[in-house]
Amino acid sequence: MIPADVSNVEDSARIVEETMNHFGRLDHLVNNAGINSVCMFEEATDITAFKTIMDTNYWGSAYTTRFSLPYLRESRGKIIALASSAAWLPTPRMSFYNQSCNGNFLRDIEA
Repeated sequence: MIPADVSNVEDSARIVEETMNHFGRLDHLVNNAGINSVCMFEEATDITAFKTIMDTNYWGSAYTTRFSLPYLRESRGKIIALASSAAWLPTPRMSFYNQSCNGNFLRDIEA
């Protein structure tokens, strides 16, 4: 286990680097980190708190995917994205969570 904060770009790079140093290859990446907050957008008392949701749910997957791609291409490995139905079926009172699940960047790199 490698403790890290995937919302932090340096930690995300370190996860991949330490994995490569230990195993010498990367066969799969599982993007599973996610957090949530329940409130209406207009009722949020501190709107900057939603940045943490986007940083973890969207950027956490984007960062680890970006640093893993060269090794996954080399090993013909796969990316497994554990996602929420909130990407296509938004849940009331969870507007930022819904948006953080809607990052379609993985579809962009499929090709």
